[in-house]
Amino acid sequence: MHSATQALGDPSNAIKKRSVSINGRRTSVSLEEPFWMSVRAAAMEHGVKLSTLLNHIEFSRGPNHLSSAIRVFAFLYASGAIPNAMWDSLHSRSR
Repeated sequence: MHSATQALGDPSNAIKKRSVSINGRRTSVSLEEPFWMSVRAAAMEHGVKLSTLLNHIEFSRGPNHLSSAIRVFAFLYASGAIPNAMWDSLHSRSR
């Protein structure tokens, strides 16, 4: 079996509930580990606080659930579809 296919059934990739702070209030999101790792890596790679990135995702998500919006962000990030202008905007907010 291909290693990527094996990862689909890996118990460490199961949905986990995480407590996060969004716009100064505590909430929880249920998210698979690979998506969480991708969002954390994106924030770290671009020198942005994770809370700042999560605030941006929350603000931009429209009617979608926060967990779904985070998954979409992680996919877009992995696809290289996040514009540099967004990161520039987040840098100015986190100062």
